[in-house]
Amino acid sequence: MKAIFYPILISGALIASIINPETSVQKTKILIDNSRLTYNINEKNKLEGAYFVENTDRNIWIRGSYKEEKRVGNWYAFNSNKTVFMRYNYDTKKILALDTIALKKAEITITDKNEEYAKNASAPLPICSIDQYTSLLVEAAKTSFPKDNIIYNKPFSITINAVVKSAKNVTYTASYAYLGRNYVFDISTKNLDFNIDWIPSSYNGKDVEAEFKVTTSTEFSTNGTGKLRFKWNY
Repeated sequence: MKAIFYPILISGALIASIINPETSVQKTKILIDNSRLTYNINEKNKLEGAYFVENTDRNIWIRGSYKEEKRVGNWYAFNSNKTVFMRYNYDTKKILALDTIALKKAEITITDKNEEYAKNASAPLPICSIDQYTSLLVEAAKTSFPKDNIIYNKPFSITINAVVKSAKNVTYTASYAYLGRNYVFDISTKNLDFNIDWIPSSYNGKDVEAEFKVTTSTEFSTNGTGKLRFKWNY
């Protein structure tokens, strides 16, 4: 499949100006990777209206809308270079655009024991860019990292592995090497404050188990307090 790019430039301020019900209230939240989530809630305290995440460069990572706590219509996921990674329609449940070049950042393996499924199943996909996915889950992994293995200000390689059994059954682990030994641990997503939706691998309408791996470099930075944080100026 040829990579499809849509040069859509849109600011958080413009999205925030989208007309929402008069009773909606706009809120913001800083996520675990210091990206900023802007969302709207209705009088029932449910997600309603515009929803988007900006990275620390103030570029949009994902945008779409909610109705009564459910994602609706077209959602756009952006790479760090501001090109479109994916356009997905929640009403029709169809992928309308996909950057297959950026997708190569991930290693995808169909792990179902059925040979026919493993050979013919579609690839599992997160409904967010690989860049946003990696940013969020690497920071989530670092919160669970064994303290005895932390070396500050030294980059190291880490692999985030998602086991995707269905859209609602996804587990995450992180693996890394330390002093010549390989370690694997579970990643807790309870502090993400962002729901990573998945399109599971499937064949003939049946969900097929698969793995989605991304390897990147990260480090534990310290400025004397143990943390180095980006600050948003609202």
